[in-house]
Amino acid sequence: MKKYIKYLLLFVLFLAIRVKADYSSTGIVPNYTTIPRGDTITFSIGNDYLWDENLILRDSEDDTDLIGELVKNEEGNYLAEPIYVVVDEDVFDIDISENKVKDSNYILVDYKKRSIDGSKKVYEFDFEIKELGESDDVNDGYDGVIDNIMVSNLKLNVSEDAKPGVYFIEVFRSYDFDDTYENDTYVKEYLPITVLDNDENEKGISKFTINTVSSGLIEKKEYNIDIEEDKFNYEKLYLGDIDYTNISCNSKCLVKGIGSDVYYDDEAKDFKYTVKYADNTEEKYTISNLRNKISINYTWAVDYGRSIIYISKDISTADSTIDKMLNYMPNFNNGYERYIYDYNKLNEYDKEVLSSLNENIDDTYIYVIDGNKIVYEHKGDLLDEEYDNIQEEITRRTELNNIDSSKISNCTDGKCSLENKDENIDIISLIKDNYMHIVIGLSVLIIILLLLITIIKKSKKNN
Repeated sequence: MKKYIKYLLLFVLFLAIRVKADYSSTGIVPNYTTIPRGDTITFSIGNDYLWDENLILRDSEDDTDLIGELVKNEEGNYLAEPIYVVVDEDVFDIDISENKVKDSNYILVDYKKRSIDGSKKVYEFDFEIKELGESDDVNDGYDGVIDNIMVSNLKLNVSEDAKPGVYFIEVFRSYDFDDTYENDTYVKEYLPITVLDNDENEKGISKFTINTVSSGLIEKKEYNIDIEEDKFNYEKLYLGDIDYTNISCNSKCLVKGIGSDVYYDDEAKDFKYTVKYADNTEEKYTISNLRNKISINYTWAVDYGRSIIYISKDISTADSTIDKMLNYMPNFNNGYERYIYDYNKLNEYDKEVLSSLNENIDDTYIYVIDGNKIVYEHKGDLLDEEYDNIQEEITRRTELNNIDSSKISNCTDGKCSLENKDENIDIISLIKDNYMHIVIGLSVLIIILLLLITIIKKSKKNN
């Protein structure tokens, strides 16, 4: 009995580690992140930590089989998951002719290039690993540095005809790469590269942005930092998890710390960036989040859920108003969190958070949020006859939120109707878009069920 419980715990532990590993990071290390068109960036590909077994392909045709046997070739080398690097077709080209594999345990065995829809180039790097390192080599957490380099001295050539702007180098492990390159739910790491019209050798930075994501009302947002000459420390209020950050220079430079989560320490309260120019001079920048100055609970802004928000200069009737609202919301009367804000006590940071609901709060405002959408809003106190309309309005706006915008028509005075109000949900598309999560969940349940059945049978047999 104890033996099987041990196996079950080991499996759960392995699965937890594997999930962390899939979301941990394979990325690139470049020598420049801002570069004039027609120039070349030298870069390496590697992982944020060393755990060889996590890189090995398994023998199942089903990518979601996390416990299959590790695959070896005839020479006895382990086959590693391919690494995919995706760049813009008209901007970048990768040259591997001078590549170097520093670690003798790794073998770069193949390299493939193809185009997708004429807009993206996909480069596939196939590796073999001679021997497995110990799992004790795993680093604790992310340190913002790609420690384990698999191949270096790759060249990223920037086209002479590239338009100035910010582009992204995207990096996938095979487990997360969709050959159609259409599914944004897969895990990827990406590094912004700024292409300049020319290199004027003017030091300093031209743009500083923080891009965040969340499952709440503020789904995705770009925060821009106002750059001041000779200023190196900045403060900004931003909400949600950092998707990526970017610093663009006025001239050729390397910025350490920008990009998605592989490139920075997500435990840090202050994010620090080192900007190194072509002449080897450096500048250091720090950005601090002003989130600690918010005095209100703003969970609805960043976390998925159902919320009723009441903002007023007089909140004496807030609870009774919400209670009455819920009586008129039979289809949605479960799981609502209450957020009641006394406008007189809000500070400037509170108001900045609430600006995602309304830029100018000058009266009593009531909002109902379902997930990351506002499904009801009202200005002023609710009159008795207005309660009857709450459920109808929530139902209407929920339908509009759940239907593709191309299927919405007849919009007048801010109100829209659906082309086919009774249209059924496309279950097939829903399953197709989420099949990875569904299969993994079912696989885990089946394995746990089989283990429990085995435990019960063994126990009965022993008795």
